[in-house]
Amino acid sequence: DWAASEKHETVFGVLPVLYETTASGEQLSIPEAEAIEQYLAKKFNLLGDQGDVWDEIKVRAFASSQQGLINYYFLRVATVKDGHFVGNKLTLADLKCAFAVEMLMALTGDQYVSEEQTPGLWTVYKTVNAIPSLVAWKATEEYKSLAEGNLRMVGF
Repeated sequence: DWAASEKHETVFGVLPVLYETTASGEQLSIPEAEAIEQYLAKKFNLLGDQGDVWDEIKVRAFASSQQGLINYYFLRVATVKDGHFVGNKLTLADLKCAFAVEMLMALTGDQYVSEEQTPGLWTVYKTVNAIPSLVAWKATEEYKSLAEGNLRMVGF
């Protein structure tokens, strides 16, 4: 029962969170997927030659560039015909797509994604956003408060 018993203990009240224990026994909570990814890359010496700041910067820059390519491909090239990426039922891929489309629209309007420009992605977005429980959640004050807070946090 994470939401009732542990959610309030996380840094941002959301998952993912990586819990690590230091050599001295201190427990650390690392929130957010990208922060976790960066921490693990550093921990497992995946940021270039250890101690070489420029190597680390280059690795981070190339990793960021690769993520940009993935995002570009995903949002501009990938197509879906029936409203789902895999099979004929809702999957994590569908949810991630709908979230990405929503965030992109919040930041750029219809500059990069729309029914005309990206019909497959738009179909997934509309399919996911027609789920009755999601429609009900988005109508709640809690959702509206979280959405407003997120937009304020990024400067909108």
